[in-house]
Parts: sequence; C-alpha cells; structure tokens
Amino acid sequence: MPSFSSPTLMIHHRILIHKFKFPSDAVGLPEGIENVSAITAPEMSMGVWKGNAMIQKPIEDLTVELHPHCIVSDVCLPWTVDVAERWKIPRLMFHPANVMLHCVEHYLKLYTPHEKVGSDSESFLIPGLPDNIEMKRSQRPE
Repeated sequence: MPSFSSPTLMIHHRILIHKFKFPSDAVGLPEGIENVSAITAPEMSMGVWKGNAMIQKPIEDLTVELHPHCIVSDVCLPWTVDVAERWKIPRLMFHPANVMLHCVEHYLKLYTPHEKVGSDSESFLIPGLPDNIEMKRSQRPE
C-alpha cells in the first residue's frame, strides 16, 4: 500500500468578530433580552424582531467599511441576504435547532411509533429517549 506524506500546511486566518449592542431600550425590552429564547413573556417577541431589524444599518455600514470575505448569520437575520447580495459577499447561513428535535425525529424514523396508533389524537411514547416523552401524530415534526 503506498504511503503519502505531505508537509504540514500552516494557514493563519484573520477572523474578526464584531459585537453590536442590541437596542433593547429602543424596542421596550429590558437590558439582556436580545433573542426569543430570553423573553419572559410572549408579547416581548415583537421587540426582539424589531431590534433585529434595527441592527441592519450598523451591520451594513460595517460591511461597507471592512469589505469582509463573507457574512455568517442565522435564519433570524433574513436581511443579511440583501446585504450580502448588495455588496457581492458570500453569506453562510446556519439554522440552529435543538438536539431534542433531532433525537425525536431520529427515533420517529427508526421506530415509527406514530404508525402504531389508531388516530392523530392518540398519544404514543417516543422510544429511545432517556425519559418518557409522549406526543400525538398531529404533533409530529415534518
């Protein structure tokens, strides 16, 4: 079997991370409430979305100033698509989802417990999880 060797390639990337102050006060949210998972009441979610929209201009201004090689954002900042297209910069999008959702989807596909119940409103246990988690066929993730 042939062996291959190559010299170690050392690549040094210059990655800059810029933080922006979330405009909590401008959208009527307490300091520290900057995302939907931090809200303590359902009516606060609108403030989070308004705040997300308000940081578009400062981020776009920084993009013009720094000419970055790419923009990395998640699905909660959809306007980054427009910024990236306007300035011809690649955009990397990530869609964070929790591990529980992935586990439930996996075990539903593996064991198909939803196919063993008689109706959409009948509960079933999701096998393979460390705790007894019940759901109904109508609640299944698509």
